[in-house]
Amino acid sequence: MQNILTFIKNSQKFTLDASNIKSVRDTGNGFEITLKSGEIIQAESYSVTPNTQPVEQVSSQQVENNSEADEEFEKEEVLKEKSLLDSQTMLWGGAAIALGGIAIAASGSDGSAPSDQTPPASLTKILSKDGKAVSGLTEAGATVIVENSAGKVIGSAKAGADGTYLINLDKAYINGEILKVSAQDTAGNSTVKQELIASDITAPTLTHAISSNGKTITGLTEANSTVTVKDSSGKIIGTAKSDNDGKYTVILDKAYLNGENLTISAEDLAGNKSTIQTILADDKTAPIGLTVAIDTAGKVVKGVTEANAVVTVKNAAGIVVGTATADTAGKYSITLDKVYLNGESLSATASDQSGNATAPKTIIAPDTTAPSSLTASIGTAGKVVTGVTEANAVVTVKNAAGIVVGTATADATGKYSVTLNKAYLNGESLNVTAADKAGNATVPKTIVAPDTTAPSSLTATIDAAGKAITGVTEANATVTVKNVVGTIVGTGTADATGKYSVTLDKIYLNGESLSAIAADKAGNATVPKIIVAPDITAPSSLTATIDAAGKAITGVTEANATVTVKDVVGTIVGTGTADATGKYSITLDKAYLNGESLNAIAADKVGNTTTPKTIIAPDTTAPSSLTAIIDAAGKVITGTTEVSARVTVEQVTAVYNEVTVLETQTVLNETVQSNYLSKTYSFEVTGTNAHVSLNLSSSTNSLSGSYSSTLSGANLNTSLTGSISQAGNGNYSIDLAQGSVLPPGTYTLTVNYSSSIVPVINVNVTQEVPKTILEVDHYETKVVGAANADEAGNYSITLDKAYLNGESLSVTAADQSDNKTEVKEVIAPDSTPPILHQPTIQGGWTEGQSVQGTTEANATIIVKNTAGDVIGSAIADASGYYNVILNTVYEDGELLKVIAADAKGNESSININTPDITAPILANLFNYDVSTDKIIFNAPSDSYIVEQKIGDVWVQVNVEEKFDWLNTEFRVTAKDLAGNSSQPLTIIINTASGTYKPTDPTFIQIIKGSIGNDYLYGGNGDDTLVSNTGSDYLYGGSGNDTLIYGGNSNVYTALQGQAGNDTYIVDKALLTSSSSIHILDNAAEENILQLKSVSSGDISLKQSDSLIIISFNDSASTIRFGEGQLSSIVFDDGTVWDKAQIEQHIAEPVFGTTGNDVIETNIPNQSYSYILGDGADTVVFNILDNTDNLGGNVKTEWTDFNLVENDKIDFSQLLINDSGDLQDYITVKDTEAGLIISVDRDGSSQSTYHSQELILLTGKHYTLEDLMASNAFIH
Repeated sequence: MQNILTFIKNSQKFTLDASNIKSVRDTGNGFEITLKSGEIIQAESYSVTPNTQPVEQVSSQQVENNSEADEEFEKEEVLKEKSLLDSQTMLWGGAAIALGGIAIAASGSDGSAPSDQTPPASLTKILSKDGKAVSGLTEAGATVIVENSAGKVIGSAKAGADGTYLINLDKAYINGEILKVSAQDTAGNSTVKQELIASDITAPTLTHAISSNGKTITGLTEANSTVTVKDSSGKIIGTAKSDNDGKYTVILDKAYLNGENLTISAEDLAGNKSTIQTILADDKTAPIGLTVAIDTAGKVVKGVTEANAVVTVKNAAGIVVGTATADTAGKYSITLDKVYLNGESLSATASDQSGNATAPKTIIAPDTTAPSSLTASIGTAGKVVTGVTEANAVVTVKNAAGIVVGTATADATGKYSVTLNKAYLNGESLNVTAADKAGNATVPKTIVAPDTTAPSSLTATIDAAGKAITGVTEANATVTVKNVVGTIVGTGTADATGKYSVTLDKIYLNGESLSAIAADKAGNATVPKIIVAPDITAPSSLTATIDAAGKAITGVTEANATVTVKDVVGTIVGTGTADATGKYSITLDKAYLNGESLNAIAADKVGNTTTPKTIIAPDTTAPSSLTAIIDAAGKVITGTTEVSARVTVEQVTAVYNEVTVLETQTVLNETVQSNYLSKTYSFEVTGTNAHVSLNLSSSTNSLSGSYSSTLSGANLNTSLTGSISQAGNGNYSIDLAQGSVLPPGTYTLTVNYSSSIVPVINVNVTQEVPKTILEVDHYETKVVGAANADEAGNYSITLDKAYLNGESLSVTAADQSDNKTEVKEVIAPDSTPPILHQPTIQGGWTEGQSVQGTTEANATIIVKNTAGDVIGSAIADASGYYNVILNTVYEDGELLKVIAADAKGNESSININTPDITAPILANLFNYDVSTDKIIFNAPSDSYIVEQKIGDVWVQVNVEEKFDWLNTEFRVTAKDLAGNSSQPLTIIINTASGTYKPTDPTFIQIIKGSIGNDYLYGGNGDDTLVSNTGSDYLYGGSGNDTLIYGGNSNVYTALQGQAGNDTYIVDKALLTSSSSIHILDNAAEENILQLKSVSSGDISLKQSDSLIIISFNDSASTIRFGEGQLSSIVFDDGTVWDKAQIEQHIAEPVFGTTGNDVIETNIPNQSYSYILGDGADTVVFNILDNTDNLGGNVKTEWTDFNLVENDKIDFSQLLINDSGDLQDYITVKDTEAGLIISVDRDGSSQSTYHSQELILLTGKHYTLEDLMASNAFIH
């Protein structure tokens, strides 16, 4: 019996030999059929038929076709025909498994066949891609015949024993031809002829012709093809469809009559396109535009017209004077045969290549020639200018200032007459010009008006010296000055502006009366102008003396003169009048005793005054003010003080001496709070005045107990015993040396104390050691700059150097009598960081550790560790010495930074390394690599010693960076640069089966389970535990452990980190549909879940009692953990959910009623799980954040959505302008978990929002068409 794989559709079958099947596997949800060729057929959703035969539905999308076996009837072509794979039946071995559309059935028979009167029951047919062969299935031995549409046989073949056949046709059929196929069995029974339509992959041919009016294109192409015509920019300008004979006519969008380049192509019903052909339209249109412009030189004409047109320029007589051809942009430039600058009229035309020409365009040449002549004369009345110039020229008359005073236009003979704006009768100079219509003007022509007018004005002023008279009159007039008897005492001539100056024959300073007249060149004279000479004779003498009190000035001057005293700013401070003998006395407004400069003048009754007489007041007062400011560069001090005072700048510097003092130093200091102490101490005394004491204190102010001590060393041996019982201030001290001062040496001290109370017990040993400090010996003063104030009291002193370190400078001002101001302190800018000398580290655990050194006085010293934390600070003393007590003892070679900052914040720093006497703290250097399932060793070989335990012996080994599981122990020791060695760290690497508990919990465990069911326990270290295949239980123990899910077969896995901050790693790729992982840990810790091979959008979180359940879109597997047990979830793409985000993503359950519920979203970024029960329920998604892809909503699930109950989803608030196809806004994805619906708020054609998953319909597998057909969406 032969097994056949049968595809059935509409009574047509296609079979495959079942011997080609490699295996059939039950997947739990269906079947997976693997062919020997490598093809895989997935089959799902089976049911059981009444005879217990399982039935499987298979769609065309569930067939993966990777076959290269051409002999299996070109299955690639078969599988492309989806209709052959839908809703059919498959039989295995005669009737066991039904796989809708795919079946395995038995063929062959036993016994004899009855008479055959039945045509073949089935006939399948497939035309090959190249159209040259037909293949398929029919009755074994039947003859299959193929005919063309005319009934001609074009190929035949006989089906084989398995019913397959292959017919080679007479030619390739690839143009949509209709073929007919029939099968005739050996008894002559024939099937009905079936149509087989060939693929159409042949492009149509195309002819074309454009009409003379440029409006239509006609031609021939393949019948029923679409013909498209485009212009040169690619715009479609006409389309048409050919008739059954292939004829077509395309009516264009306009007439094309300008030689345009058009393209034409044809596309048949199958989408085959002809080659694109070019059509050149007739050219019957003249160029549509022509611009012309002649340059100012009259030589070149430029413009724009049709591309490649010929432009011709002619003169008024029609003679060609220039031609040129426009470039591809239509631009042209024509050089004319000569220069045209006299307003000549030219014309230009443009002709295209077909000879179509524009109308002539007129060009007027520039006109740059002025009128050739101009005459001009003014009438005796000074009112009219007449003359002759170029016909029609405009004549303009201007005065000497360039103002137009008259215009006229010459007549056709060139004559003109200009009436002026007034009569010009004073010999004025006027100029006349003539300008033609183009504005070309003659050179100005000067005319002089008649002169019959005396000068209109005359001013005259005598100078203070009584020697010269100046003034203004008519230009070029002669000015004559006479004395009272009529004698001429001086003359002068005014210049072109009318200004004049007359030098007199002598000095006139006694109030003399003079007269002046002005006469123009025509002799017209003004009336006389009277001038009075000045009176400027001052009193002949003045004496002035100030008294010792600085209050009165006395002296002698001209009799009856007024004496006035002023200070340096010109303020009157006193006045007096001389008596008949000339003596005077003036009482001043105040006492002047600061060397002030005063001046006195005497004035006679006319106001003639003496020259000022300077008086210097007595000086017994220091300068009253002094300001001083130093510049930012620290180099210059400026300010104000008394005029001419001497300003001096000094620096006072302290001189230090070294002095040795005794400093109390702690040798031993230990404090405990206990009711019992028994301890022996060793210490060394190197200084003087050493004391040892036992100190007790109690917060209850009462002490009791007994004590004993033994002290020996340096020839000293004492023992003490005693008891304490006191009430009081709660402090008690015992001198354990019994009053003795401990000499230098090494000592052993044993102290015992017991009590019924718990006091603070302190054992203390101190000594005095010499220390060198700096003390001020004396101060030195140095002058660093000096200068004199100027007459305004301002001064500027350049110092001997730049002072930029906050130095204190002293400024004083002394007047000429050496009266000095108080000292003014000036603080220099401070932009200089302190000088920080290399510090040293002193001390240790006994006396405490400190950093010591020197820097700038009073600087703040801060010591920081490498993390930037301040670990100590101090203030440098006046000598710059500092001692910074550190917050703890540093003895691991730590790098510390010492920073010195002055009062202005200027900083300098220096690094210092602490002593290194600390062994390294060794961390685990072995790690499990999830991606390769190997162990990684990640330590440098020169800093670590690695040993492997081989036969109970530790042997030093070299370890590869990555290696396989070894089931062994390693021991690692680290040594730092200072030679300090760590304690060995032991790591156990093992694969374990059953129950594994470490024999030594202090060792670090890296344990992987076996394929069975294992219980793996970690120790106290940071362990790594890996599950493997079985139902495993992992317990991390204390420490920061890593628990890794290694995959299993649909079973439960427990991962329990226990104490410490633990990390859980789960690769979604290792989960199966029934995998269940349970994470158990403590809520108060920082526990992390790392999810591999999955994004945050592909999971959902829901609450079940006190557990949170993680489920996946495409899998039924789950991960469970307790509330608050995870501090974060980390995804492959870097997304991290913290604890708050985890809570936010937990779907809040929403329960419905048995009625029709309407549920609306109202909390942004909150996930929900809807369990709405019976009834027609609706979930409404509101806008909660309009900037968000989902409007502020997040992915949600609906666990009992049901189309039968008329459940609906309301997207009306979310979707924007959803007037188009709903498929542009809503898409669905069918997953193992159910149907996921994604929303694109503004549609796929817009870019403001993007498609994002919104709701999971749990367990549902609808199509989008199902949902739309049921009106499941409100939009």
